[in-house]
Amino acid sequence: MEIRILQILDTLNKGSGVASVVLSYYYGIKELQENKNQFCKNQFQFDFMVNEEVKEPIKSELKKNGSKVFLMPPLQTRYILEYQKKLKKFFRDHPEYRIVHGHMPNAAAFYLLAAKRAGVPVRILHSHNSQAADLCWKRIRNRILSKFAICCANQYMACGEKAAEYLYGSRNFCRKTNVSVYLMNNIVDRKRFRYQEEIRQAVRKSIQAEDKLVVGHVGRFCYQKNQKFLIRLFAELYKREKNICFLLLGEGEDRKEIEAMIENYHLQSAVKLLGIVSNVEDYMQAMDVFLLPSRYEGVPVVVLEAQAAGLPCVISSQVTEEVKTEYTSYIGLDQTLEVWSDAVLHWKGAGRCGYLPERFHGTKEVKRLLKQYRRYWMGHKKDEKSPDIDVNL
Repeated sequence: MEIRILQILDTLNKGSGVASVVLSYYYGIKELQENKNQFCKNQFQFDFMVNEEVKEPIKSELKKNGSKVFLMPPLQTRYILEYQKKLKKFFRDHPEYRIVHGHMPNAAAFYLLAAKRAGVPVRILHSHNSQAADLCWKRIRNRILSKFAICCANQYMACGEKAAEYLYGSRNFCRKTNVSVYLMNNIVDRKRFRYQEEIRQAVRKSIQAEDKLVVGHVGRFCYQKNQKFLIRLFAELYKREKNICFLLLGEGEDRKEIEAMIENYHLQSAVKLLGIVSNVEDYMQAMDVFLLPSRYEGVPVVVLEAQAAGLPCVISSQVTEEVKTEYTSYIGLDQTLEVWSDAVLHWKGAGRCGYLPERFHGTKEVKRLLKQYRRYWMGHKKDEKSPDIDVNL
């Protein structure tokens, strides 16, 4: 018996931390299925509902593995009515989905409501962040939408304690419904990010930074990720360490302002804006220190990736301590640029000293999630005639 689970998120493309986590679990399940001894007579299959066209090579990989991708209208106000109509039609035409896993709390008021009306028995709401939005009016709007989403869901997940407390009021249970919250740890592919000296040297040569201290950052250029602070920090670091190179990977609404700041601080020769790349792991090999001065986060996947690459990390104290190791420096955003600079330069010459905490490793967490899906399924069997599943994990 094949159990198809519909994963709902805005995009599966590069640059999305949520997409990275969902796909890491997806590939982890595929790996377990290839071992065959991990499953008895049943299989789990992820299908995807997205709001952005899936690009290659991900699109071909999903198709090859038998997964279906359903494209919905963009999540914009002018498309809301069309979105609702298509959701209603979708769940009417696809009664095979008995488990829906939604990764967008703000839009879940629409897609989980449609799933509930269609009689989908397992409706999972997943919190990936510790704040709703950058702007005040958006936070108010999203908070209202999230309250409706909680009522439409009947199972609850979060990437970490802060994310659970933000959306549900508690890390242990959703206070509105008194249903337990399952902490689904973000995972990364350690093989993809493992340190490789030859790649490090090749990338450093390509960016003309063979003998330099390379400080890097990966993230969407926006208020949350706080790149404006980062440029001011770069300027302070450049005063103290001329033999330095700054790598910025990502795109976003603040890009123009970031470019202007780089010019104003005369950092054009030191900062390299690389945009969104398909091989983030290679650029992490080239880095010596990773920076993340975010104003808020859930459990940032990019920090886990940096840790998997062995990088020491300097991050804001707004980031959850769930990613803390002895090679992670937490600095308050109210601290001076000098304090931040000291923290970065502390790791100069440290080499590959970081590591990924065990709870973010793949195989164990994939098995744990499959067991949780099984519990959800079996918990709702009493409400409808559902085929049994037998997952031997």
